[in-house]
Amino acid sequence: MSNNYEKVINITNIILNYINNYINLEKLKLINKSRGGSWFSSFGRKNNHGTKLFAISGHVNNPITVEEEMSIPLRELIERHAGGVRGGWDNLKCIIPGGSSVPLIPRKICDKVMMDFDDLRNVQSGLGTAAVIVMDKSADVIDMILRLSKFYKHESCGQCTPCR
Repeated sequence: MSNNYEKVINITNIILNYINNYINLEKLKLINKSRGGSWFSSFGRKNNHGTKLFAISGHVNNPITVEEEMSIPLRELIERHAGGVRGGWDNLKCIIPGGSSVPLIPRKICDKVMMDFDDLRNVQSGLGTAAVIVMDKSADVIDMILRLSKFYKHESCGQCTPCR
């Protein structure tokens, strides 16, 4: 049983790497064929050029995955593409901006932070996979962290640095 589980994990990792590489290759084809590198680097700000796929989930009105330019303000990203926070922006408690392995940020930081590597690093978080997890005031943050810890304990493949 354990051997089969390891095979499934290895196959899953190969598929995910292929998809990631395919997305990057497709983006390169678009850049080279139609617009050029200067067009692509016009998105975002210094050291954070280009676009990114943001997967917005949690307590939003319209969970969605969207390609948007780097350095977009977090609040604008959520309001424009995900229909805002359930119950309004004032109902926001915190957001995990880059997937479950990066530190969450409280609402007061979410108001101003931009979705790029530098700005999120400056607030002691990270862009990571750009999987934005929104939590409103009904969320129990301690319970959420416990749930994520249990997930990583049992479901981790051990390939990413936080899990090693």
